[in-house]
Amino acid sequence: MMSVRLAHTAQQQMFCYQCEQTRGGVGCSTKGICGKTSVTSNLQDLLVYATAGIAQLANSCVKKDIKISPEVNNFILTSIFSTITNVNFDEKRIHKYLQDAASHQKLLRDIYISAVGSLDDIKDGPAKLEIPKEMKELESLGRKYGVVGRKNQLGDEDRHSLQELCLYGVKGAIAYLDHAERIRALHPEAYSQGQSDALFVSLYSILDRIFDPSDALGELVGLAMEVGAFNGQVMATLDGAHAVTFGISVPTTVSTIPKEGPAIVVSGHDMVDLLHVLEQTEGTGVNVYTHGEMLPAHGYPRLAAFPHLVGHFGQAWMKQRKDFVNFPGAIVMTSNCILEPDSSYASRIFTTNATGVHNVKHIEDYDFSAVVEVAKSCPGFTGGGAILKSSSAASSFQTGYSQSFADTDAATSELAQAVLQGKLTNVFVVGGCDGTEGQRNYFTHFGEELPDQAVILTLGCGKFRLNHLPIAQQTLEGTNVPRVIDVGQCNDAYGAVRMAASLATALGTTIDKLPLHFALSWFEQKAVAVLLTLLHLGVKGIRLGPNLPGFITPNILKALVEAFEIAPVADHARDDIKKMTQKA
Repeated sequence: MMSVRLAHTAQQQMFCYQCEQTRGGVGCSTKGICGKTSVTSNLQDLLVYATAGIAQLANSCVKKDIKISPEVNNFILTSIFSTITNVNFDEKRIHKYLQDAASHQKLLRDIYISAVGSLDDIKDGPAKLEIPKEMKELESLGRKYGVVGRKNQLGDEDRHSLQELCLYGVKGAIAYLDHAERIRALHPEAYSQGQSDALFVSLYSILDRIFDPSDALGELVGLAMEVGAFNGQVMATLDGAHAVTFGISVPTTVSTIPKEGPAIVVSGHDMVDLLHVLEQTEGTGVNVYTHGEMLPAHGYPRLAAFPHLVGHFGQAWMKQRKDFVNFPGAIVMTSNCILEPDSSYASRIFTTNATGVHNVKHIEDYDFSAVVEVAKSCPGFTGGGAILKSSSAASSFQTGYSQSFADTDAATSELAQAVLQGKLTNVFVVGGCDGTEGQRNYFTHFGEELPDQAVILTLGCGKFRLNHLPIAQQTLEGTNVPRVIDVGQCNDAYGAVRMAASLATALGTTIDKLPLHFALSWFEQKAVAVLLTLLHLGVKGIRLGPNLPGFITPNILKALVEAFEIAPVADHARDDIKKMTQKA
C-alpha cells in the first residue's frame, strides 16, 4: 500500500479512491476506472459535502424538536446513494441533485432561523456552503471539497484516512437504508415510523461530524465504530423489512435455463422494483429473470409466487456487458453496479432510483410500461432448453438460506449437532463484492480447497466465485447441511452474523468461541460498511482482499491489525485456510 501526497495538478482533473479497483491502488485522477468522468466525480464530491450540510442543519433542527420532512430524508439517501461506485454516471442528474440540495438547504435554514432567530449556533462547515448554479463553479467547488481539498485542509493524512473510512462506511449504510425505506413506503408495517425516525437521527449526527476538521484521531476511531453500529442497525432493519414484506426466505433451487418467450432481466439489489416488474408483467406472457445480486429474490415466498419469475440469468455485475449483449429482452438496473452499456443493448436498458447513465431511459414512480413494451418488441428466448452462454456452467443455483437458517430451530439444531458430532469443524464466511482482477480467483480457490468437514456461508456477488463449483451441490457428509450456504445479498452479512449467533446459543457458547472465519472480498462502499459493522461486533482475524483500500494509511492499517488482526488475503487460499484452521 502506498502513501502519497495528494495535490491537484494540471494532469489531475479529479481524485477518487473509494473503490478497490482504483488506478494503481492509489487513485483515479483523470477518469475513473469505473468509467465516470472527472466532471461527474467532482460534482459528486460536492454533492456529498452539500448533503452533509443538509444533515448538519437537520441535526440542529431535531435538537430543537423541529421535525424533518420525508422529502428531506429521501433526498439525503438518494443524493449520497448516487455517489457510490457504479451507481450514477449521469452528469445532468448529479447537477439536478445539487440544485435540489440548494433548495433543501435554504428550506432548513429558513425553518431554523424562524424557530431560533439565526444560524449563529450552527458550526461552520457544510451547512454554511453556498451552492452555485453554474457547472464550472460547481466543479471548482467539488475539487475544493473533494478528497484532495479535504486532506489538505486537515493537514494530517491519518486523520484524513479515518475520515474517508467513516465516509465510505456511511455511504454504504445509506444505500441499505434507502432500500429499507423503499420497502416501508410500499409496506408501512415493515417497520415503524419511530424506528425510521431513530435511524435518520443517527444518520444526521454521523454526517454532522464526518467533515469536522477539529476531530482528533480518537474521535474519528469512535466515529468509525459508530458507523459500524449504525450500519448494523440498518442491516437488521432491512432484513426484518424483507421478511415482513416478502416472507421469510426459504432454501430454493433456481434454474439458469431459459424459457421460451419475451423476457425482462432485473439486476441490482432492489426487491421493491422487482415486485413492481412482476406485478406489471402478470398475464402479459413476459418472463422475468434475476441477475447478479437479485438471485436471492427467488427465496422470498411473495416473489417466488409469481410463476413468470422463471430463473436467473448471468453472473456477477462485472460480466454484465457479456450477459446483456446475449439477453434477448429488456434490462432493468435498480442500483449498483451498472456499467456504461454497450451500444448493442443501450436501447434496451433502463435505470431506476439513484441509478443513472447519460442517454439511458430512467424509470420514475415504478411505471415499467416502457420496459414491458421493449421486452415484447425483442426476440425473446426461442428454442429453450440450453444453458445460457453468458450464464454459469451450472444449470441451477441454491439460495435463500439466510433467514430460515437463523430463525428455524431445526436448521440451527442440525448445524449444532454436526459440530457436536465432529462432522462440522469449521465455518468460513467467504464472499462480498466481486470484481475483475485475476487475484479474485483466490475466492474460487478457497472453495476448491475447502476442508471436508467445513462449510462456507457466502453472500453478495462474491457467491458467483463459488456457486458453480461441485461443492455447491454437496451436503456435509452424514448431514443435510449444504457445503455452500448462500445467505443472500451483501446486506445479508447480518444474516450470517445471526446464523452464527443462533449456532453459538445452541452450543451454549459465544460467537468468538465458534470455529468461524472470514475471508471477504471488497469492492465498494457497502463492503466498507459491512466491514465496520463486523469490527464493531468485535470480529477479529478477517482476511480482506484482493487488495487493501488505497485510502488506508500505513499507520491506520497498523492500528487495525493490532486491534482486530485484519490481514490481506494470502497469495493462495490454501495458506489462509491452514492458518485459520490451525488457530481454531
